[in-house]
Amino acid sequence: MRKLLSAFVLIAAICGKLWAAPQVECPGFSPRTIRPGEAAVYTITIKDMSPTINLSDIPVPQGLRFVGQNQSSSFSMTSGSGISRSVSLQLSFVPETEGSFTIPKWEISYDGKTYPVEAATLIADANAPVSNNSGMGGIMSRIRTNNMRRAAGHENSGRNYISSIEGKASLTAKLPRESVYVGESVPCSLVFSIDRSLHDAGFKLTQLVPSTDKVSEFECSGLNMEKPEIDTSDPNEIKVVYKFYITPLKAGNFSLDFSAKGLFLKETSLEEMMDMSIFDRMMSMGAEQLPFEISAKANSVRVIPLPPEGRPENFSGAIGEFKIDSISAAPDSLSVDEPCTLTVKISGKGNFARIQRPNMEESKDWKVYKFKSSFFDESNGAAHSGIKTFEAPLVPLKADISSTPKVSFSFFNPESGKYETLEGKGVEVSVAPALSAKRRAEVYETSPKAAEQTLNGIVETPSISKSEFLSSAWFWIFQLAILVALAVFIMAKKKQIRLASDPFYAKTQKAKIGLKRELSAAEKSAREKNAKTFYNHAKAALQWVLCPHSESESSAILLGEAKHILKTLNIPDAEVSEYFDGSDAIEYGALKASDVDFEKSFSNLKKICSRIQHEN
Repeated sequence: MRKLLSAFVLIAAICGKLWAAPQVECPGFSPRTIRPGEAAVYTITIKDMSPTINLSDIPVPQGLRFVGQNQSSSFSMTSGSGISRSVSLQLSFVPETEGSFTIPKWEISYDGKTYPVEAATLIADANAPVSNNSGMGGIMSRIRTNNMRRAAGHENSGRNYISSIEGKASLTAKLPRESVYVGESVPCSLVFSIDRSLHDAGFKLTQLVPSTDKVSEFECSGLNMEKPEIDTSDPNEIKVVYKFYITPLKAGNFSLDFSAKGLFLKETSLEEMMDMSIFDRMMSMGAEQLPFEISAKANSVRVIPLPPEGRPENFSGAIGEFKIDSISAAPDSLSVDEPCTLTVKISGKGNFARIQRPNMEESKDWKVYKFKSSFFDESNGAAHSGIKTFEAPLVPLKADISSTPKVSFSFFNPESGKYETLEGKGVEVSVAPALSAKRRAEVYETSPKAAEQTLNGIVETPSISKSEFLSSAWFWIFQLAILVALAVFIMAKKKQIRLASDPFYAKTQKAKIGLKRELSAAEKSAREKNAKTFYNHAKAALQWVLCPHSESESSAILLGEAKHILKTLNIPDAEVSEYFDGSDAIEYGALKASDVDFEKSFSNLKKICSRIQHEN
């Protein structure tokens, strides 16, 4: 019977004249007035056409943040107009401040025609009533029964699943302790628990997207950067666990709120199918989508400043547990005025993004240039654990120096509540006297053999007379080659010195290389229409181009910091959210790959990067 009904719908759809005239409806926001930080749904209903709509097509005003979407379809059949298809696109937005936010009138293009979408206004008022859609009560009130059946006017009370889900799902945020320090990278977990009886009753969790609410006092990283852990060890519950990190930005007592949007897929049993009308059976297709929202109980967090007692003079803000992995110098055999590179590797867990550099003792025997750094992240972009490498050029100023200057590194251990300092030994080196240019000439003129021994075989005894050699074309070619090599060496040396002495220049050059690499990878992914890979490379490209304007490593730059940097550069930040959130939106179903306009998205990405790069 179901196959017969599906075939009927298909045959009717092929008869094009049965479709009604295309049209677009926009009832606006629901609710129309909310508090800042709460979500409202902007609905667009499209009838009898299938246009492609991207978020970038909608003129969303500044301060209105997109947080997710849902889509539903419905069919209706009448004797007068045949079959009519309706698609509702529900976009969730959160106002970040109080005020009025208006999405102005815009147009949808389809089949050579344009269809107007009327303007819609959302009011954000701190005195507005508290939304009913929070907590476990909210999850039930936000579950929507099948939109196709509602459009057809068929409400079946036997298919009301609210009582089946009530009290059987929860969201809990877990912090290691109630008091944390300003600037500390704190590991946390967000746990979504569902009763096994729901799973056994045919409710399948197919989508879950966590988010933070009202956390302007914190940086939150890693929440959507990796797939969650699925814990099935409890015989009564199934747990979905997200690991992430928060970093308090200022001292005080704060409330840390989390929420999640998800989707249950309820399989329709044979008994339920028998209770449905013929139309409902055709539309259900054996399952029903049940979107929901849920909020965790607010966590009270006490953020305290670092204690002044015992703070080392050279403390630069490192908080966590660290150790010096290794200290090395290359080369370790050199001459006076010949540079070597001192490499210090620090590993552990903590706020790596805020670690500046280790400390080096002052020495009259060495000329020390500024450190440059790189970071190997072992926390999937959260910059919480890994190895940070610092490199600094050193130049010996006299002979017979036995070791490089000593290195130390100070940090605050939040577990012990005390400052700690790691002392590193100097690296053993051998420094020979410099060989003067005058002495080189004397050795060469008086004894080519001695010159050969002194210069490690570089100078060889001439086998032809000086006059014959000077008149040879090979002599002049050799001289020209030396000049070219010398010019290349000087330019490379000049660049090396600038890289060592000018951290901003070094960071800019590194960012250019990273940007070029990620843009190339993003372009390739766009051609292949691989949405998740495209957004990963697009985000990395933006992180690299923003890196020179941040004290953080490129991988540690999140959406909030990116918007702050763009604001200081007087560049609109409305378009960057797509690239920072795109991969997660694809991963968790908030955005379909088929809806991505790759050519337009990549073109916009290049324009944004070019404008930011112009400011570097």
